Amino acid sequence: ELFARKLRKIICDEITSTEKTHGIDLMFKIDAAFKKLSKECGEMQDLYDIETNYSINKAEQIKWNKSIWNSLEKFNSWVLKSFFIEKNIVYKE
Repeated sequence: ELFARKLRKIICDEITSTEKTHGIDLMFKIDAAFKKLSKECGEMQDLYDIETNYSINKAEQIKWNKSIWNSLEKFNSWVLKSFFIEKNIVYKE
């Protein structure tokens, strides 16, 4: 969920507000953002597995729970945020 919120924010904020992006450029930017966040998600998962020993270490698990909760709160305005692409322009509702 955290990375879904981050992607929604990138698509709606960074891509659309910095410039008018149309067509293939928009799709490349969305793809690049997705790939970057996918890599970040994988790295975060690896770190989680190491630090919590695959959730066996309960003290570290509690720390991770708090960290994830704080991160989700930071992106709270992007919960189920909808947007649509019409004629290759992203609009947010």
